[in-house]
Amino acid sequence: MTEAEVDARLKKCTKAELLHIIDSFRRHSLGSSDWILYTAFSDLAFKKEQRRFDEADKINEEIKETDDRYRALLAPYDGKRLGEIPISIVKRAAVLAKKSRELNERWFRLMGIDAQSEEVLP
Repeated sequence: MTEAEVDARLKKCTKAELLHIIDSFRRHSLGSSDWILYTAFSDLAFKKEQRRFDEADKINEEIKETDDRYRALLAPYDGKRLGEIPISIVKRAAVLAKKSRELNERWFRLMGIDAQSEEVLP
C-alpha cells in the first residue's frame, strides 16, 4: 500500500478507528512508538500554534486597515477643535475606534496576553 493510499484510508477513519490503530501500532512496535507519537504530538502542537499565528496575522491586518481608515477620516481635521469637526465624522471615527479596540482585545486574548497588565495569561 502506498503512502498516499494509507493517508486516504486514515482520513476516512472515525475517531474510534484511529484510536484503535494507534493502540495497535503501540502494541506491535518494538519500543519506537513512543518517539513516533511524541513527534506526532509535537507536529500537532506546531500546527495548532501556526493556525493561531495565522489568525493573529489576519486580525493584525484588519486592525491596520481600520486604523488607516480612522486616520484618513480625521486627517482633514488635524489641529482643529472637536467642535469644528462635523458630528457625522466624529460618529464614524468613534465606530472605527471601537472596532479597532475590539480587534486589539481579540488579538490579545488569542495571544494569551492580558491587555491591561501585559502579563501572559496562564
